[in-house]
Formats: sequence, structure tokens, C-alpha cells
Amino acid sequence: MIAAQVHAPTNLSASSIWELLNSNFVVMLGAFVLTTILGSWLANVLQHGAWRRQTRIELLRERYSEGTALLECLSQLIGQRFFAAQRYLWAIENQKEYDLTAVAAEYHQKVAEWNARIWEVRNKIRLLLSEQHANQFLDYRDDNRGQNVQSLHYQFVMLGRTLRSARNGSVTVDDAQAQAYRLNWACSNLLERFTTDFQKRAAALELLDVGEAQQPTPRPQRHGPLRSGA
Repeated sequence: MIAAQVHAPTNLSASSIWELLNSNFVVMLGAFVLTTILGSWLANVLQHGAWRRQTRIELLRERYSEGTALLECLSQLIGQRFFAAQRYLWAIENQKEYDLTAVAAEYHQKVAEWNARIWEVRNKIRLLLSEQHANQFLDYRDDNRGQNVQSLHYQFVMLGRTLRSARNGSVTVDDAQAQAYRLNWACSNLLERFTTDFQKRAAALELLDVGEAQQPTPRPQRHGPLRSGA
């Protein structure tokens, strides 16, 4: 006796496929797959966005700390150099109370410390504030402005030359003191202005923005060493 063989259909009809695709199971399976993919993509987007925001916050905090450290450093450098210059002038005026040679040596030491850091400080000012602010501290174009210098560094240079003249008697102490008073006013204004403008940039969350304001000032090439002056 030959057993009957039952052959399962090998092909599904179009209607059967359509019914299968529209069955609740397939619809739920498709929805699950799409939801999983969409959920993973959305989670990655949100995670990446949160990471970017957190990273920016941390960078802003770090930049703010750098800015406050710069202002503190700048205040100390300016204060130390100005006081050394003022003390030098007092010693020139009253050589009985001061050791002029020792005071002059201390003054020149402060000038050397200043000159060793002016490029570092200028670059940080340009990064944290702007090129305009950096030029107010040190403007290389003052090399070609004669007596009409504008930046603070070159105003110190001019005062140093006046101090030498006062020591050899070609400039009166009163004239030198008047120049020192004007420089003292310029120092105070610069520090106040830098502090205010830095706080404004920090409050506007602009400390990470580098734009046209940070671009360096074009200047002609100078031949020979820069005389930072005493």
C-alpha cells in the first residue's frame, strides 16, 4: 500500500501575502522595529546635544577662570611697575632718604619682569577680549608714533625715558611727576575698562566666540630689535 503524500504549497498567493502583512503580528513587529530605531536615534541626538551643552558650559567656566586670573595678573604687573617707577622718582627727588642706586636697580628688575611677559599678556587679552583691547595694552604701531604713543606699555616706556632725564637733571622732577600722574590715571582706566568688558562678554556667554574682534592688527615689518624701554 502506497502511502499518500501530502505536499505543502510552496508559493503563497498575493492575497495571502497581503493578509500576512496586514496581520496584527506583523504590524506590531514593524512598529516595534521602527520605534526601536527611532528611539535609539533620538536618544543619541539628545545625548550628543547634552554632551555639547555640558562641554560648552565647562569650557566657559574654564575660560572665565582664565579671564579672572589674567585680570589679577595684569593688575599686579601694572601695579608693581608703576610703584617701582614712582619710588624711583621719589628717590631722585630725595636722595637723602633713599638709596638711589638700589631703588634704580629694583625698578629695572620690575621692567625686565614686565618685558618678559608682555607678549603672553597681550595674546591672552586678544583671546579673552579683543584685538582692540590688546592694542590698548601693547600696540606695536606705537614704535612709529613718536611722542604720541597710545598703548599702556609705551606710556611706561616714555615714563622710563623721562625718569632717566630726571636723574641726569635735563627734566624737572615736577614735570616727571605730572607724567607719572597721567600714567596712573591711564592704568586705572585700563583696568576698570578691561574688567567691565570682560564681565559683559562672560554674561553674554561670548568667551568662546572668536570673530573679527580677535583678528590681529596688520603692521609693517620692523627691522631690528624692539626697544621696550626702561
